[in-house]
Amino acid sequence: MLGGRPSALHADDIVHKEFRSVALFGAGYDADAVDDLLDRIAVQLREYEPGAQLRAEQERQDERDVRGMLEKAQQELRETRGEA
Repeated sequence: MLGGRPSALHADDIVHKEFRSVALFGAGYDADAVDDLLDRIAVQLREYEPGAQLRAEQERQDERDVRGMLEKAQQELRETRGEA
């Protein structure tokens, strides 16, 4: 804490958090289950981080661009084969 306020929590803080093994006599947490939960939380937290909407829109645009390039390449291949 800085000045009485907790520091900002970011998705990467969760992704990179490591817990010590405290298993005594078989008691403890399932590390894989904890990791899975933290991964899910991090994904949701990223939606609220600054620039998240802009990044999401850029990813959608990139996907549209790649799909367009793929469709164009497929069309050119069909034309080359005489299938068009």
